Amino acid sequence: MIGHIARARFLSERGRYAQAADEYQAALAQMPDSGFVHGLLAMELARLARFDSAHFHAQQAVRLLPERGFAHFATGYVMHKQNRLQEAASSLDVALLLEPENASYWLQLASVRYAQQRRPEALQAVESCLSLAPNNVMALNLKSVFLHAEGRHADAKVAANQALALEPESALAHVNQGVSLLINGAIEQATFEFEEALRLNPHLQAAHLRLGQCRAWSDFDRQLKRRKSVPSASLRGRPLERLVAIVANCVINLLGIALILVILRFVLNQ
Repeated sequence: MIGHIARARFLSERGRYAQAADEYQAALAQMPDSGFVHGLLAMELARLARFDSAHFHAQQAVRLLPERGFAHFATGYVMHKQNRLQEAASSLDVALLLEPENASYWLQLASVRYAQQRRPEALQAVESCLSLAPNNVMALNLKSVFLHAEGRHADAKVAANQALALEPESALAHVNQGVSLLINGAIEQATFEFEEALRLNPHLQAAHLRLGQCRAWSDFDRQLKRRKSVPSASLRGRPLERLVAIVANCVINLLGIALILVILRFVLNQ
């Protein structure tokens, strides 16, 4: 059974969820009353969006291990994947009541609370996780996201820096670093961070979105600089045309400000 579980975890870490689920099924064939394996299989099936089977195995985990936090954690994970957020939070509360020193449970609760738009509670949960596991890179990345959402951009940058120091190959940490730079107007540096995130994880949607923002803003900025040079030279002695160009430049400036606000709103709402 141990061999099947080890192979399943190896496969799951590489995104091969269907094969991982097969390994857990093989482990269950050897020990059908293992609540632990039922819970692991439930989470794997939830990653595959096979929710009926996932719920069945989560229920088996709770039936076999009602006094263990892991069974309730697995149930909360399945509920979260299905976007049944209140039920997910309730299961995770039980898990933490049974095992309050488990950092993974706090981290999962933080994700659920954030999805519920309960941001102060999400931040409190991620801080609880970090108090137990200060070097948890995922927790630091989530903390950075939460702090940006609260408008605490300097603190968010600190958390992103900590995550990068611990794991330079963390794509999400590079995204968070890029968001901090984007908010501060450092477009070129932000572009580099998002490109680095995509080098590490070409499928990271957040990095694609942010990189698109950077390129759109760079193109807009170049057009703005070109247009600003028009009134003072080519339109000298032509007052009406110069007035029109000046008004156009004012409009462009206002659009630039509006674009910045749209970008910031999009970034902070993610």
